[in-house]
Amino acid sequence: MFSHTTCKKQQKQSSFQMKLLKPSDLDEVLKLQQDVYDALPEEKKNFIVLKKKEQYETFLKNKQVIGVFVEGVYLGHLIASSPMKETDLTNGVDDLSIELDQSVYIQNVLVSPQAQGYGLMSFMMEKAISAFEKSSLKEAWAEVAAYNEPSLRGFLSKGFEIVGATRDLDDGCPLYFLRLSKNKKPANDHPTETEKACLDKDFDKVAKKLKTGKVIESFCYKTKKILWRP
Repeated sequence: MFSHTTCKKQQKQSSFQMKLLKPSDLDEVLKLQQDVYDALPEEKKNFIVLKKKEQYETFLKNKQVIGVFVEGVYLGHLIASSPMKETDLTNGVDDLSIELDQSVYIQNVLVSPQAQGYGLMSFMMEKAISAFEKSSLKEAWAEVAAYNEPSLRGFLSKGFEIVGATRDLDDGCPLYFLRLSKNKKPANDHPTETEKACLDKDFDKVAKKLKTGKVIESFCYKTKKILWRP
C-alpha cells in the first residue's frame, strides 16, 4: 500500500521517479484525486473535473496513468491518452484541427496537497513531453480551466500554446485548449500584435479571437498581457 507523506524541501528531482500505475492502485489514485479536490478553496473547486471510478478503471487498464514517486512514495500522477479520441476534449474538439491518431492528450496532472510546490508537476510534464518528443506522434493536447493559473502557467512554460476555447455546457466554466506541436514555430521577439487582457475576465473576447485562427504564444500573469503569434 502507498502512503502519503510530506515532500521535504531538500528533496532533489534525482529522487523523483515515474512509473506506470496498475489496476490494483485504483483506491490510492481515487484517494489522491479526492485529497487534491478537498484541499482546494471552494471558489477553486472547478479547477479540476473529478474522474469517476469507472473512468480510472479504464485508464489504468489501458496503461494510461503514470504516477510520480519520491523515495517510493506515491505523490501524484497524470493521464496520457494516445491515440486521442473525439471525446477527450470537452465540447470543442469539432472546432479544432486534430489528427486524433497522431496526438496524445495529457490530463489530470495532480500532485498530493502535502507535496505541492516542490516541482513534481514540472517534473511530470518534462517527462511526458520528453516521451512525446521521442515518439512518432505529432501533437500533444491539454484542456485547462481559464482561471486555473498554476496549470495554465505550467503548460505554457513547457511550450504549449492556447489555440481554442469554449465554455463547459454544464456549468459554463471557461476552458482553453492547448497544443504542443513538434513543428512549433519559434517565438517572435518582436510581436506585431499584443493585447492586454485577463484570460478569465475577458474570456469571451479572447475565445472569439481564437476562433479566427489566432494563437496565443504566451501569457504573463503579472502584467496580464497576452502575446498573440503574428
